[in-house]
Amino acid sequence: MTLLAYLNKFSFTKNETIDLFISGNNDMCKIEILDLSNEKKYFTSQCKVNEQKSPVLCFAEGCDWEISTKIKLDKLDLKPDLYIIKCTQNTNIFYIPFVLLNTENKKDIAVVVNTNTWNAYNRYGGASFYGIKNDLDDNSVKDKIGNCIYNKHTDGLLNIDRPCESAVVSFHRPCVRISEDIKLIFDKTNHPCQGTEGLHLFYGEMFLWFWLKKHNYKFDFLTDQDIEDYDLLKNRKIIILNCHPEYWSHKMYYNLLKSFDKFDTNLIYLGGNGIWRKVYFNQEKNRIEKMGYPYHYKYLNNYKNPFSIDKFAKNNPIEVPPFVILGVFYNSAHIPFTYEDFNCIDNNCWVFKDTKLKVGNIIGEKNNGFKPAGNENDFYTDHPFLKNDKEIHKKYFEHLKIIGRSNHEENYAEIVLQKYKKSNIFSCGSIPFTRCINDEKVTTMLKNVIRKFNR
Repeated sequence: MTLLAYLNKFSFTKNETIDLFISGNNDMCKIEILDLSNEKKYFTSQCKVNEQKSPVLCFAEGCDWEISTKIKLDKLDLKPDLYIIKCTQNTNIFYIPFVLLNTENKKDIAVVVNTNTWNAYNRYGGASFYGIKNDLDDNSVKDKIGNCIYNKHTDGLLNIDRPCESAVVSFHRPCVRISEDIKLIFDKTNHPCQGTEGLHLFYGEMFLWFWLKKHNYKFDFLTDQDIEDYDLLKNRKIIILNCHPEYWSHKMYYNLLKSFDKFDTNLIYLGGNGIWRKVYFNQEKNRIEKMGYPYHYKYLNNYKNPFSIDKFAKNNPIEVPPFVILGVFYNSAHIPFTYEDFNCIDNNCWVFKDTKLKVGNIIGEKNNGFKPAGNENDFYTDHPFLKNDKEIHKKYFEHLKIIGRSNHEENYAEIVLQKYKKSNIFSCGSIPFTRCINDEKVTTMLKNVIRKFNR
């Protein structure tokens, strides 16, 4: 029997208790808490586990399992960081990550963990934001469209191109993909998948995390849901977005803008397709719900969908689209799944100090088996949306500077410097960019950026 598990959420404070939900054989299950490198163990226990059934529509409404055990964090010697819960039963292993939040002596640098994107791609229970299985059988199933099932959570009203996607996805369920990514990291195995799955979730994010730790940067982890708490975001000098931070709520983005306005916070964006799809975090049902597509100004202040009303969005409208802050924008019309090199196009820029890079030189020759531009790219130059709006150019992009570009013929990735009010932004618009983060010249580049932004 398969061992599966999930938590009630992905981040906790020191005084909270973790509720752990496990399904497996009618036997004892070993539970451990490990650090991200699997080199240190902070907690060991065991509990009796039984098989737990999931409702047909658990992908949207949650699994509703019984709590298997509780872990009181105030009893453990844990410092704020990202940790891994390892559940073991016989030869079966299941991993779950969680963040212990820093609520006291906050660090100048905050790194956002893309838990919304993890959930969007989680197919447990038969559905995700990217499709519904065709064998669902429930009273709520109304009709068939092609090879998929239409039910009350189908995305037909929100995305006519993909009428059988789920429009809501619950956090209250196991995420097998994340567990498999952690296993690959612990086994020190290069990800075998050459497509999206192997690049853009937990495994893709960890290259930045390990790099920051390797170079002794002090930083705090924050999950997407934590960004909705402004007190956790404020007073930061640098916020780092990484890999695939696609799904953001109105409140998350509102708080990011507020941190720019009040604290001149700087932004480092090392990813692709960022802040692209607007969602609503329904705390009562512990799920995210689609709110608009895409996240540019036409849908910037959407506040309702067929399931909920986002009262915060309704009462707190936003004027500045996310691509203004990032300096680059994703184009969904074409996804270049080919991978290419970045080239330096302005070696006089301070970002390239001490790298010895010249115009035309490759940025990130040493990588993790992937050239650092591809999968989903963000760019500014010749973007079909941006280039036709002269008002946006004049209003927002006066200080934008392009310093690198990938070798794609179209929909290339670009490295840019942007300025919003008094805040500085460094963006490298490609999901797998941090695969080359340990290249000596890329390391020097990022150290230059952090040094300048962290003053």
